[in-house]
Amino acid sequence: MRTLLRTACCTVILAGAAIGNAIGCASKDGESIGATDSTGEAISTTDHYNRVAIYPVQRPGLPIHKPTPNVFSHNQQSGPIQTAGSGQLTYRGGPLVSHAKVQVVLWGPNVDSNISSQLPGYYTAVTNSAYFDWLSEYNAGGATIGRGSFIGMTTITPSTSATSITDQTIASELDRQITGGHLPVNDANTIYMVYFPSNISISMQGSRSCVQFCAFHSTYQRSNGNLYFGVMPDLGGACAGGCGAGSKFQSTTSVSSHELIETVTDPAVGLNVLSWYDDAQGEIGDICNAQEGSVAGYTVQKEWSNRNGACIVTDPNVPPPPQDGGAPPPPPPQDAGAPDSGGPPDAGQHDSGNPPPPPPPPPPPGTCSVAEVEPNDTPQDADSLDTCRSGALDPAGDIDMSWFSLSGSVPYDIKLVATGDANLKLYKLVSNRWSRVANTTSTEVAHTSSGGGTYLAVVSSSSSSTQTYTLTRQ
Repeated sequence: MRTLLRTACCTVILAGAAIGNAIGCASKDGESIGATDSTGEAISTTDHYNRVAIYPVQRPGLPIHKPTPNVFSHNQQSGPIQTAGSGQLTYRGGPLVSHAKVQVVLWGPNVDSNISSQLPGYYTAVTNSAYFDWLSEYNAGGATIGRGSFIGMTTITPSTSATSITDQTIASELDRQITGGHLPVNDANTIYMVYFPSNISISMQGSRSCVQFCAFHSTYQRSNGNLYFGVMPDLGGACAGGCGAGSKFQSTTSVSSHELIETVTDPAVGLNVLSWYDDAQGEIGDICNAQEGSVAGYTVQKEWSNRNGACIVTDPNVPPPPQDGGAPPPPPPQDAGAPDSGGPPDAGQHDSGNPPPPPPPPPPPGTCSVAEVEPNDTPQDADSLDTCRSGALDPAGDIDMSWFSLSGSVPYDIKLVATGDANLKLYKLVSNRWSRVANTTSTEVAHTSSGGGTYLAVVSSSSSSTQTYTLTRQ
């Protein structure tokens, strides 16, 4: 039997209505109440608590309710809840999402296209950024948190045409879409972020979208493991002005980041299995409700850092990971990681203090007279690549790096000719980090620079042989 239990949400407005028990949710004393979802499938609940994460009211003067953690009840408070900006998350033993794989789900064809068209770029940038790097401070229980990825966006055809649906309806529909092969199968890292058209009203534990909450995340138990999902109502209409101070898209990305990071650090909250939680204020995003920052030009919410004792977007004291898009820039350079990690690797062959060996002879047929200069196996030691450079991968496992800069949006073509199986990887410096350039093949990159920038060409080989090469830029 599949079980849908507790959710965590961002609250927006409450016009004085008490938050009551929802069908299929636990009562105040923890008694289990049976229910069915929209398809008639039985859903059982054994939740003893209702932990609702509050998103602060953006309309001053409206009375709101702040549910007390650990007890299915509420306390009334006049005026908007002010973000305390302090807390202490403690680990409760639950799972973590190590490398978030974000699957965007559009609930039918009428989701605002101005929003949906920008979501792939948003999730691609944010999941592979320093916004995720500092979350390593919450590594626990043998699990580690690193960068994630955007894996796709799918418009589903829901089995219900109802315009008023529940959290249970959404969970069951995701299950149905996965079973039917329309969505990727859930695993321990997959997070389904579900976006809705403006005519859909969503209820969750007695609260309604754009009345009590902006969004929420929850957990659904499938036979193959937990399904983690976030519910993102349309933030126009009744939600406008109550879920963020910026544009509709900025509000959407801010609230989305709140739910995304909470899912990473407390993914099984919907099953009453807590990970990182604060009994006074809730999850990592709740402590910093509505405090915003920017990542790669996108608006995100700040999240609580125990280590810094503050709400932050990035932590400059946390180094980037040794992976694609995570290598450090030159200069000033930093270690770029181990070979085969995906990012520009650091061969680490010239740390002995000995003078570097003389440059090798140019490779036959030797059409380039500019030879490599060792050491050149870290970004800080990279050779300049004006037009061409010849060199040798010697000894086996050697890695050679070259850099160049372009001004403006201009086409370029980087070619590698080698005597063996040497390959070429090209990176661009974006927001002080290396990001792999698109359309990369093993020996040639033909591309057009986007507004110019600094590039790093990395020549390496997976074989154990030494080989010579020529690298040219046109």
